[in-house]
Formats: sequence, C-alpha cells, structure tokens
Amino acid sequence: MAVSDRAVRRNCWECCGGDRKAVTWCSCDGLHSTNCEFWNHRFGMGPERAARTYGRHVVTPELMPEANHPLDDLPANPRLWSPPAEPGEANQAQQPQNSHPPHIPPGPCDPGPQTQTKTA
Repeated sequence: MAVSDRAVRRNCWECCGGDRKAVTWCSCDGLHSTNCEFWNHRFGMGPERAARTYGRHVVTPELMPEANHPLDDLPANPRLWSPPAEPGEANQAQQPQNSHPPHIPPGPCDPGPQTQTKTA
C-alpha cells in the first residue's frame, strides 16, 4: 500500500514537534543520523520536485549540514542556504575586496593603491 506524500509530511511534522524548520533540516537521512524511509518525501512531494523547488541539497544527504549544526543558524527557506564549498574550491572562490584581475584596470570609484604626497 502506497503512502501519500501529504501523510508523510504530516508524519514528519509530528516527528519534529510541529517545527517546520526542523522538518526542512531533518538529519535522519541515513548519513548524518538514522535512516528514515520518509526523509526524501518530508516536504510533502517527491524528491525530484523537492530538488527543483528547494535545491538539490535538500534531497542529497552529502550536501546537507551536519546533524550537530545549530538549527538557529540555518534559514527557514532552504533556497537561501548553499552547501559549503569543497575544500579546494573555498580558496579559489574567495577574493580580496577591491582587487582587480590584472587585465582589468581599477574603475573611477576605486582609486587603486594609495600614494602619499608630501606637503611642503
């Protein structure tokens, strides 16, 4: 007998004490905690639709935050959260502010390196 997605959502809601955010960031994905057979359907829709609606990280255990991650630090809307970058990508993604690639000169609002002028 198949269980409806709506019934699964109601079950997840009750399991998480009626906390919508706890349902969204549930760690019972089998990687971070126990394996719940309803985990992929906790949004009240199939996993493919949930991935299109909220992002693939909500149905991919490897992209979810760790189970001990504080719930208060996570957004209520899962579309506003992005998984952490891979260790090699983190350094490449961060660039110092006000830095320009060598082939692009500083714009009119960016004076470039500061020079000191002497006053007599």
